Amino acid sequence: MKNIKQSILVSVVALFLVVGVVKAVTVTVDELREMLGGEQSLGSVTFGNEYKGTTLVPSSATGAALADYQSSLGSVIITGATGGALNIYNATTTNYNLRTGQTATSSLERIASFTLNQAVGTYTFDTTATIGIVYEWTGSIATSTITYR
Repeated sequence: MKNIKQSILVSVVALFLVVGVVKAVTVTVDELREMLGGEQSLGSVTFGNEYKGTTLVPSSATGAALADYQSSLGSVIITGATGGALNIYNATTTNYNLRTGQTATSSLERIASFTLNQAVGTYTFDTTATIGIVYEWTGSIATSTITYR
């Protein structure tokens, strides 16, 4: 009986030692991030700083808000000849009645502008929009992609 108690005691102590060692070498993602000196990165971009993209296709819509917060316009990729104009503004809406102070669209800060028959290609901006990003087009537009974050 004494040997069984000693065996149980030794087993319990060994179990606690193993659990302690495993806990000592186990690191959570947050602890690893802290040890590495900040955010982990995936490729050359840290988590949360990736660009989002939206594809514009010819339709009856004339524009929309991409971001209603401080953001960054990455690029515009035009894949075909346009039959209209595309404007991208530092704003949250092109609707006069919904803007604070009812600022006219013509007085909004234009981040990018693409005119009739704009050449196919990728146009890189990497510029900050302090209010938000909204796009508006007139006429017909070719399928295009806008990247932002």
